[in-house]
Amino acid sequence: MDGDRAPSDLDDGGIQTHFASPQRSAGEQLHDEVSRIERSPIVDALLTAADGMLAVLNAHRQVVALNPRLLTMLGVEEPWDVLGLRPGEAVGCDHARDNPGGGCGTGRMCASCGAAVAIVSALESDEPAERLCCIQTDSPGADGDLYLSVRAHPIDWEDQSWVLLFLRDVSDQQKLTLLQRVFFHDIGNTITALVGTSFR
Repeated sequence: MDGDRAPSDLDDGGIQTHFASPQRSAGEQLHDEVSRIERSPIVDALLTAADGMLAVLNAHRQVVALNPRLLTMLGVEEPWDVLGLRPGEAVGCDHARDNPGGGCGTGRMCASCGAAVAIVSALESDEPAERLCCIQTDSPGADGDLYLSVRAHPIDWEDQSWVLLFLRDVSDQQKLTLLQRVFFHDIGNTITALVGTSFR
């Protein structure tokens, strides 16, 4: 399993990785994958009908299709500005640049990234995987900390593995949860202080 890689592991091309494979599709191969996904009426219907943000990834975890809601969140107008990138690279994750030779999924922090873990798990187990993910991003559409619920659903089509990546922005919920924790922690400290004073 990719998650068991030692920090010094190298892929077959000699590129260092700390978690997932750094291999990518490029050139004609990437163009062919994008074209194949574009020809799928089922994927087209999903991209059109999905209520939230959706991307289709190839077996190397690269974006080969995405819906308009995800484009808006990323702050880009043209899909080709994103196609071929991995999710962390597309959203401007600070850690996607930690391992320049391998990119998103290969850095030291990637083994603890909910999105990377969900995607790798889905590809390896051929079962859906869901995780929460906090990304520090400089993307124009989502500057700052971005909290996402990530569901990776593997599919096999035309003798190739793909992943449907469903993303839901839960940033507001996470911020509210953090505020509630701070509030109740402060209230608890105040009550403890008051109770301690009253028994003196």
